[in-house]
Amino acid sequence: MKSSIRGVNIEITPAIREYIEKKLSKLDRYFDNTDLLEAKVNVKVNSGTQKVEVTIPMKQMVLRAEERNTDVYAAMDLVSWNVRYVSIKQKSIAKCGKLLIHGNLL
Repeated sequence: MKSSIRGVNIEITPAIREYIEKKLSKLDRYFDNTDLLEAKVNVKVNSGTQKVEVTIPMKQMVLRAEERNTDVYAAMDLVSWNVRYVSIKQKSIAKCGKLLIHGNLL
């Protein structure tokens, strides 16, 4: 998966860029044709709070998650978890028309 990482009021250091790319690479197993996908990551700092937004446009939908935390790394952890959850949820809905959670239909 390709990624474009942008910082607002923060410099994206090589360590932050590497951490974000590592987290995004773990999402590859949830998608087909990851070569065609591009994740857009915005890291913003406002008065000590750091916000990470991840947007992954796809043909059928747009996956988007954002989290705020005092630490960029913690915010990225939460965002990657949210994107994984949403992608699994969407695959479940697409597969059977209903949401499966732990094998149970809702």
